[in-house]
Amino acid sequence: MRELDHAWGSAAARGFGHYEGFACPEKSPDGPSWVFCLPVAAGSGVLVFRLLHGLDEGYRWLRLSGAVLFLMLAAWCVVMVFLPRYLRRPGGPAPRLYCFEDGVVVATGRTLRPFGWQEVSVDSVEWRGHEDQGTRITVKGPDGSVLALFPRKEIYANGAWRIESLHKAAVAGGAADGGPDHHDHSPG
Repeated sequence: MRELDHAWGSAAARGFGHYEGFACPEKSPDGPSWVFCLPVAAGSGVLVFRLLHGLDEGYRWLRLSGAVLFLMLAAWCVVMVFLPRYLRRPGGPAPRLYCFEDGVVVATGRTLRPFGWQEVSVDSVEWRGHEDQGTRITVKGPDGSVLALFPRKEIYANGAWRIESLHKAAVAGGAADGGPDHHDHSPG
């Protein structure tokens, strides 16, 4: 059974309402990274092949150095695209938050823990530096432990904005104060 199905089951058991979306501190590789990095990796691989194929033509040390550099570039491009997918995978090391109307299911490794919005705190800190600015969002559990930390500037790419807006809506709407349960609790 998929992790999302388990999260829906946990949320339905706690009465969290409709599924609203997914958030993870590791942002998903977007279209531009695929479009840029994979062709660069493929081109670098072709250059490595051609450099190593022509070792008998002279400048052996230069060709070997160039092949190593282009091989490192190809590896870097592949890692840039696939590392976030590895970290975000079910059972992976990055925390994955399945957001619902009245709560969140936090998946860390193979463990899923449901929390109502009234049980967690969401702290948002904005900073403005000389050349840098952004927002850091921290989701803390009932015991004060950090469930997820979104340290990057890309809060819209990794879904942190969703957590903050759902938490604010739950607090403003009374769900965090134990208000009446008026949601349909179907998982899909």
